[in-house]
Amino acid sequence: MPSRWIPTLLSLCLLSASSLAADVLLTKKRDADEFGFQDRVTQGAKNQKVEIWIGPDRVRRDDGRTALILRLDQKKLYFINHTDRTWSATDLRQKGTRWTATATFLPPPGQEVWRWHAKTEPTGETRKVGSWQAAGHRIALTSETGMAERVRLVWWVASDLRVDDAAWRVLTSLLASFDPAGEEWVAAVQTIPGHPVLFEQAVQQPEVEVTLREELVAVKEGEAPAGLYEVPDGYRVIDLAAYREAYGWPPPL
Repeated sequence: MPSRWIPTLLSLCLLSASSLAADVLLTKKRDADEFGFQDRVTQGAKNQKVEIWIGPDRVRRDDGRTALILRLDQKKLYFINHTDRTWSATDLRQKGTRWTATATFLPPPGQEVWRWHAKTEPTGETRKVGSWQAAGHRIALTSETGMAERVRLVWWVASDLRVDDAAWRVLTSLLASFDPAGEEWVAAVQTIPGHPVLFEQAVQQPEVEVTLREELVAVKEGEAPAGLYEVPDGYRVIDLAAYREAYGWPPPL
């Protein structure tokens, strides 16, 4: 092989290795209605910027108010509130490819436990979301109580968007597992090939319909800032139950 090809091949190998090692930053725009539930007002926001950094064994999702940090290497999931500068965490367990949290939150005594059952249905529609061509998938929910029938979920997926999002999928599954309704709907969504570029949800409350929309606006590969996957200095640790009581529980999406 002529020597003039060697630097080119070495450069390609280094570029490939760098790309594989790089983290991915997903920047999203979130629009969520604010409403009252169980004596607590949820933190809705319009045009809220959400940044999700994804590494091989870690994720950080940050909306400016709160952050979630998943560290599979530490078997920890951290919950952070920037406003009060507090944080908490739960330990994780791994069995095969499945991750579970040691923390569990049972419903109050006497409250009925109901589960959502889910299946995905292609809507047959396609649309442009940012620079990606996406196909629509409806998540059909059912439950014994009928509550699920008041929820509409549509997931727009770009099959040609290649993102190594395995750790992010673990995070969404863990968050859904804390809900008594279960994580079956998230598991159903994760069977769709490709990466989601738009998530739309509408929940019919007794007097109003509450909507949520989260759209992917940018994807970038690069080295995560130093300390990004760590709890910020100066934040105060609190008990996980106290954290949940004070701030509510983060949704899977």
